[in-house]
Amino acid sequence: MPPKPFPFKIGIGTDICEIERMGAIIQTGYHTRWARKVLTYLEWPSFETKLQEFENPGEKAVRQRCLSQWMAGRWAMKEAVIKAHKYRRLFPRDVSIISHPRKHLGNSSKPYALIEPRARTVAMNQRTAERRGLELLHKLGNGSKSDHDYFSTILNTQLLHRLGMSEGSLYARRKKVQEEDRQVAEVSLSHERRYAVAVCMASDEDSAPQDGLVLVDDGIGDSIHVPEQGDRGWQDTIPKV
Repeated sequence: MPPKPFPFKIGIGTDICEIERMGAIIQTGYHTRWARKVLTYLEWPSFETKLQEFENPGEKAVRQRCLSQWMAGRWAMKEAVIKAHKYRRLFPRDVSIISHPRKHLGNSSKPYALIEPRARTVAMNQRTAERRGLELLHKLGNGSKSDHDYFSTILNTQLLHRLGMSEGSLYARRKKVQEEDRQVAEVSLSHERRYAVAVCMASDEDSAPQDGLVLVDDGIGDSIHVPEQGDRGWQDTIPKV
């Protein structure tokens, strides 16, 4: 007889990130590009604060070290969260690391993770994308890598044909979600001189993928997508903290 399985649907993940790895990104000037690929709009205010501190006058090595530690910590926590979810394929931008005080924890600012629900993708052609004010830098469906590869939907030739779109003409964004649809996961972060180490404990339900994850925006009515940086309305999505 096999042993009894673990009785709780809980996943645990851990990750370690070398701080100097992030320092190398800063030295090459790609830290803002890194942030666009990794951070969600909920995390953007924290990044902007750290960026302002980095650009302030002072010892450059100290300022770079502070930003490197913050970036390494964010990366380690996101990777730990991803590893704690074996039943779902998460990407860095499915996870928001938040440090806002929580009342039920005595207003503690200990970081925690918000997991996006299984996202529905809003697909649109170029005419609709221009009407919605999208920054038309990345396309899905042409087989190339882009900043929007975190979508779990596979945009294949059959899907393009069903939507009446040609190869490479499909633009996509996430569908808007309600705050209560996000799931909290607990994370813990520790810094050592060279490394940032994170652990995550999360609910890990074995749920089947949902059908119909792609919605088509025909350009009529209000938009139903979350703007990316550079899109019209991007600044309106950033929380005021």
